[in-house]
Amino acid sequence: MSTGNIHGMCNSGLLWKCESQNPLTALERHGAFLESIRQHAGWEVDEDAAAVIFLELVANVIKHSPGPIRASLNCNADQLALHVEDDGNLFALEPRLPPSALDEGGRGLFIAAQYASALRVEGRSGGGKITIAILPEKLSG
Repeated sequence: MSTGNIHGMCNSGLLWKCESQNPLTALERHGAFLESIRQHAGWEVDEDAAAVIFLELVANVIKHSPGPIRASLNCNADQLALHVEDDGNLFALEPRLPPSALDEGGRGLFIAAQYASALRVEGRSGGGKITIAILPEKLSG
């Protein structure tokens, strides 16, 4: 049974953001991202899943799109979403494990997709892309 705020509406919008020319800065702000989730009243997000999603998406930018990063946590309607923007090329999202256990290409997006309630990649006007992960609710157990 879910214990999150799925019945209420939240239009708080932007809860947290990190903008930097160096994607490693976002990794340093991982704790602030998680603290923003904890502080948002009425929501119970799976923090472990949120941490994995955050780390995998930021690592993907570091590895494949060196340059500026914009990461944000947004609350709209009935969900919390992590947005990670970079100047890299848009690609078709097909999260799956790499063919070999030693290959790394695709592994991070596969992992993020397994933990997120939904994951998508969209192009940005002016170039680059935004990866959006809907953070999962904590399940009571």
